[in-house]
Amino acid sequence: MKKKLLLIVFLIIICLGGLLLFSGDDFESDSVGLQGLDRVFIDYVYDGDTVRTAAGERVRLIGLDTPEMNWEEGEAEFYAQEAFEYSKGRLLEQHVYLEYDREKKDKYDRTLAYFFLADGTFFNQKLLEKGYASLLLIPPNLKYTAELKEAAAEARDLGRGVWSYWDNLSSELPEINWQEAADYLDKEVIVRGKVVKTYQSEKIIFLDFTKEGKDNLYLIIFKHNLNKFDYNPLELLLEKELKVTGKVVEYKGRLEIIIDSPLQIFIL
Repeated sequence: MKKKLLLIVFLIIICLGGLLLFSGDDFESDSVGLQGLDRVFIDYVYDGDTVRTAAGERVRLIGLDTPEMNWEEGEAEFYAQEAFEYSKGRLLEQHVYLEYDREKKDKYDRTLAYFFLADGTFFNQKLLEKGYASLLLIPPNLKYTAELKEAAAEARDLGRGVWSYWDNLSSELPEINWQEAADYLDKEVIVRGKVVKTYQSEKIIFLDFTKEGKDNLYLIIFKHNLNKFDYNPLELLLEKELKVTGKVVEYKGRLEIIIDSPLQIFIL
């Protein structure tokens, strides 16, 4: 009886081993909820947000933008090398799972995808959370907007990665009060002040340092750049003390700094 029982146990172990051996990647995929996604092998990493599969397909991660390496043009942007190394270390010569949104290709014929690692990690979210990328939401690919905004906000709040940009900036540029802006026309500066008024036109959001409307320095955010913000500037920045970096310019008699990215704004 003992021998028979041992034989049955042995056969069960053999069968389970066979299932694991032959189902292989499918077993792994099912175990982490990745079934139904395209599984690809990454054989080249261009930078933090773009890779190539073994089939020769260029794939770009949806919902984010890592700093540019500028391989052919010269010096890499701030934190580009770190983002490149992070993606390379986790994606190169690895199988990853791709999920697509409503638009599968961009104007450069790159495939657009959300990346999931074999353990189920949502890699797009992880890049933002750790500060290796900034937010870039482009319709109609907005499926994970809430998750990606939350990750970007966490990195911003904690000053991680690309958000540590401000740590060294103060030693590189003059820091002025907003009332001094006229003395720095056409120069890159850091301006400090409190936003006391916000409003918007059809295409622009205005942030004002004074309610009087004269002798003001206007912070200008074009609405087409709001896809880079994890927050609503009209609401979050009102009554906030800020440091803002950019070039002081004159337009129709008023002084402005154009805010192309939330990275230009540091909330005190």
